[in-house]
Amino acid sequence: MKYSEYTSYKSSEIDWLGEVPEHWEITRLKYISSVNDDTLSKNTSDDMEINYIDIGSVTTGYIQSYEHMKFSNSPSRARRIVRDGDILVSTVRTYLKAIAPVLAVHNNYIASTGFAVIRPGVQLHSGYAKYALLSKYFIDLVESRSVGVSYPSINASDLITFSLALPLVDEQKKIADYLDGKVQKIDNLITKLTKVIELLKEKRQAAVDNITHKESMIYSRLGRVVNLISRPVNRVVDKEYTALGLYNRGRGLFHKMPKKGNELGDSDFYWVQEGDLIISGQFAWEGSVALTSESENNCIVSHRYPIIRGKFGLMDTEYLWAYFTTREGGFFLNENSIGSAGRNRPLNINTLMKENIPVPEIEKQIEISEIVKSDKKDKILIYKTIELLKEKRSALISAAVPGKIDVREEA
Repeated sequence: MKYSEYTSYKSSEIDWLGEVPEHWEITRLKYISSVNDDTLSKNTSDDMEINYIDIGSVTTGYIQSYEHMKFSNSPSRARRIVRDGDILVSTVRTYLKAIAPVLAVHNNYIASTGFAVIRPGVQLHSGYAKYALLSKYFIDLVESRSVGVSYPSINASDLITFSLALPLVDEQKKIADYLDGKVQKIDNLITKLTKVIELLKEKRQAAVDNITHKESMIYSRLGRVVNLISRPVNRVVDKEYTALGLYNRGRGLFHKMPKKGNELGDSDFYWVQEGDLIISGQFAWEGSVALTSESENNCIVSHRYPIIRGKFGLMDTEYLWAYFTTREGGFFLNENSIGSAGRNRPLNINTLMKENIPVPEIEKQIEISEIVKSDKKDKILIYKTIELLKEKRSALISAAVPGKIDVREEA
């Protein structure tokens, strides 16, 4: 669909925002919204039931889940009271892009103090605010202004100094209504494709179970058939390193922005090579494991990401990756992660190494990994389609919110 532009534009005098419609204003977020208005008191009754939202509960644009608990059992960071129309912006681990609107509130929704809770004022329509904070330029700004390598964060007081392009409230509503309709159609397609992925997982699981669940299957402790890999990084001041991270829920590796050695902080880092199996030390319980490819040669991971490889002739590393993506393998990752569901749960690699896992003959291991790789290829095609849809959604939001296109007549 071809979109029209506004009749006239003016400079916003902000490099990353560029030109905006002539009749729009540029204003800082703090002048049209508030942040972290409501907080639970330490004197809150222990018996109060809350629905807790942690950083891991939020993806870009959506609150995926929450954890029901009594206040007495909640973590100390369960303090932010949220209301319908608020927007949650993660101020820690900002590379996760955990920003989402609160569209419908259950009783006693409480968010982690790792979020800034943005509450629109009278000059800011909540629907428009939602999309403004989900626009690519705002998300990129949050990430670029964050400090720290392994645990990048930003202060809420800095966050609300960011500027927004702002039409009058009636026009904000028209833009929000238009985007609601378009985004819903895109999200419906994403939902359908996600269901196809689940069907593929079930098919893959059945095929793997058919091979591994045999009476004659040999089991062995993981530590006897794999090596823990340690290739320490000597951080030279004038050399740049590309660190890797793992997406939640087994979505694979991502490359962080290169940093020089003296910018990596105090954490220990290790070199990775093609064919390594990387396990997320924080999100192993969600199935976050990945194999490195040629593109990851000369990349590094922090000490929070154990690196393992199968011992020659005993364990095929690709089989091990395939095994950890099954229900049984995922169970072991979950059981060896410390803490309650929905919170940070660091992996205990030492206890994982003591778990007994099925070890078929090498030929069978390769057969299983080939099944999973074939399944992965199908899923990659679907994931790419989903990513293209997400990019389309992001591009539309990022064009409509700062007035690059005029959607008023389309709303």
